Amino acid sequence: MESRFTWFTGSNRLLSAAVQGAGIGIFYFGQHPALMALGLGVFMAGAARDLPAALWWVLWLSPFYRFPKQLGGPEFVVSEVLILAAAVTWAGQQAWALAARRLTAGEFLRELRVTPFPVGPVVFLAVATVSLAWAEYPHVALREYRRVIVEPLIFYFLAARTVRPKELPGWVFGGFTVAGAVVGFYALYHYYVVGITEATGGVRRALAIYHSPNALALYLGKLIPPAVLLAAGWGGRGRLAAGITAIGGLWALWLTYSRGAWLGLAAALAAGFGLLSRHRRLTAALILAGALAVIGLLGLLLAPGRFGADETALRRIYIWEAALRMIRDRPLTGVGLDNFLYVYRERYMPPEAWQEPDISHPHNIVLDFWVRLGIGGVFALGLLQVEFWRRVFNLARSAGPDPRLIAALCGAAMADLLVHGLFDNSYFLIDLAYLFWFMFVSVRLAGVSQ
Repeated sequence: MESRFTWFTGSNRLLSAAVQGAGIGIFYFGQHPALMALGLGVFMAGAARDLPAALWWVLWLSPFYRFPKQLGGPEFVVSEVLILAAAVTWAGQQAWALAARRLTAGEFLRELRVTPFPVGPVVFLAVATVSLAWAEYPHVALREYRRVIVEPLIFYFLAARTVRPKELPGWVFGGFTVAGAVVGFYALYHYYVVGITEATGGVRRALAIYHSPNALALYLGKLIPPAVLLAAGWGGRGRLAAGITAIGGLWALWLTYSRGAWLGLAAALAAGFGLLSRHRRLTAALILAGALAVIGLLGLLLAPGRFGADETALRRIYIWEAALRMIRDRPLTGVGLDNFLYVYRERYMPPEAWQEPDISHPHNIVLDFWVRLGIGGVFALGLLQVEFWRRVFNLARSAGPDPRLIAALCGAAMADLLVHGLFDNSYFLIDLAYLFWFMFVSVRLAGVSQ
């Protein structure tokens, strides 16, 4: 399959991304307000020239939410500052065009109406907004609402408005591959050089920039399958770069010793290769069976203490039972965004789970959406998945190689989200939320270009 997929869509985008990266560095490491303003100004100037490159930076830096930037008193996640700066830049450009009469109000409204903004994101935003009314701890609910609902949806909207069809393959390639390379290879550096790990089950588990090996595995699990697919022959001139990313990512993922991550990876590879094959079901079944066999064999031979343990499974059951009791008590509303931790400790933690009181989510995608957003959250989740997979299968049946490849890459990543999400987090972390909408908008734009 021929493909236009390359590292970047051209040297101009590479230059724009470099200028924006320099501005981000000045902003983040600068201590004087003038330096921070200069850095942010450089980034916004670069965003005015190339907003899709600015959205790359938002995506690439979203995993670094544990390293915020202090602005006076309060601290802000860097990706949060960047997406708001990008939104202000875009709004300023539209206002200037209106003021200079290069764009009429009618034309502006017509452009907004044709922006691909399907029903699912609107319903999801509405349900999340309404859920704020019944959160027992509104301050944490508002913070999560801002960081994982509103700002990632701004990312979706800006991408839908500014990424052009001819640029989409390169934008998708760069988004997946650079994100995977940065986190994967930094995880290896952190594991072998820095040496800070988590010891459990007789193994040392990689942490990298995260608070938990499982959080690292959740992120890498959605980036490795696209890199593998691209390296396997569909990456155009970027096959070598994708292959290096895949090797580093797989190595780092192994060092997390996350069982859920390997189940998600097997499902993702099956989905990705299946979508690219003419014999989809047979290919997916063979890839899934082979991947599970290899993963199971490696796990039992190289880390039997970790892969043979059942304590984690027992703790999951305790958490699921607590989540079900919350849903029984509040089936329509749930407990609110980011309120699980507090409600769980106060009223729902079973005595047998006393060793882990700081559980912040139910470790299951359906229970998580229900507990945070109520029954409307489950409806929104189902609607989003129906819209996404309907578009993916339509693209997989198309004649164009690039739309089919975009469908396979994003379908693989979403398959990991769903399968790994059965046992862990799925959406409600900053990096996972941006990845979700990156996949969603990429598939949507590929369909529009068709």
